[in-house]
Amino acid sequence: MDIQIVYDSECNCGVSVNRLQAGISNFSVRGLLRVEFHPLIEQMPLVGAVSLSFVNDPCIDFNLTELANLFDLPGFNHLLRGAISDGVCGMMVLPDKYVIKLHPDVDISRIRFPLPQGVIRIHVIEARKLEEKDKKILGFGGGS
Repeated sequence: MDIQIVYDSECNCGVSVNRLQAGISNFSVRGLLRVEFHPLIEQMPLVGAVSLSFVNDPCIDFNLTELANLFDLPGFNHLLRGAISDGVCGMMVLPDKYVIKLHPDVDISRIRFPLPQGVIRIHVIEARKLEEKDKKILGFGGGS
């Protein structure tokens, strides 16, 4: 099942260490979420596991509060939001999946890491005017 998800929360989460406080508020996620139920089994709940993954990178937004507002400075804001987006994408954007085991006898490793169905080999002969996409931290480094 592919579901267009729009989650807007007026949450206000924070942490406090000594007298320093930081947090986030108004968290939102938007994207196309793929929900898969497999394998089918004969006992309740009739499905062994549920896997969740975004088809494309989701749009994640939030506001920083208290001391975390320091990350709203130019440069830091982009790094923080990029790190959070990369963390979510690394866990839940296809081909990666978040798997919830519903039955104790189901091996979820076959769901998280399915065997390949085939192999495709591509040999690039020539490329021109490519946009650099492998920038390192703070935008320095990368390809030649």
